[in-house]
Amino acid sequence: MELIVFLSGLAFGSFANVLIDRGDDVSVLYDRSRCDFCKRHLSWYELIPVFSFLFLRGQCRTCRKKLSLQYPLVELCMGLSFVGVYSLFPLTSYISLVSYLILTFSFVVIFIADLKYFIIPDSMIILSLLSGFFLFLSSQLLTRSAHPNLGLGEQILEYGIPYFGTGLVAGSFFLLLWIFTKGKGMGFGDVKLAFVMGLLLKAPKTIVALYVAFLTGALYGVILILGKKKSLKSAVAFGPFLILGFLVSVLFGEQIIQLWQTFV
Repeated sequence: MELIVFLSGLAFGSFANVLIDRGDDVSVLYDRSRCDFCKRHLSWYELIPVFSFLFLRGQCRTCRKKLSLQYPLVELCMGLSFVGVYSLFPLTSYISLVSYLILTFSFVVIFIADLKYFIIPDSMIILSLLSGFFLFLSSQLLTRSAHPNLGLGEQILEYGIPYFGTGLVAGSFFLLLWIFTKGKGMGFGDVKLAFVMGLLLKAPKTIVALYVAFLTGALYGVILILGKKKSLKSAVAFGPFLILGFLVSVLFGEQIIQLWQTFV
């Protein structure tokens, strides 16, 4: 089963590369893939994830221009991420499995797109929201028997408010940063991504995620400045650090919170 999940991840990684470079351009849904340099439409055997890149030795078959390492790396990253999600998380239903995989796909696209183009595609934000909603719905359906006196709608409202409230607070915090810096210190895409993270994590883990994001982002900025690759006025994509913080919070959030509580 892991092999099937990995191969599926490779295929979705190939599609992710298209979304990364085309953003929210709707033509991605019907336009055929083409070479970035000579614009020739690619044949099916040139679109096999990873293997086509290796077979063609990282070059376009026609113009011989070198292809970006982004393509096989994103495909491998997606494949390994899919296997990681399948192996690590307690997947109690097909709804939760698909939702986790969609969320993983969205976050990989956001990570690379923001790092490369300083853009967080709205389509990936919407996809993340949908996957979060179905994850929450799946969890409520599975635990409904524990609350027999509550209807499904009442249960969703009662247990959904803390998540929505956390998303609202996280998004509002980033919105204030965006307004205060006039969009120069924080992009509006980060505002939307912070809102999504709050919805998915709830209060304690969201704090962990934001702390890790700001800490790693600051360290990265200092390293770039010391290496004279960036100045204090240079823009640095923050979306990847938010996603890194999200990942750390999901995997180690409980342990970090418990460790913090021992010192309080």
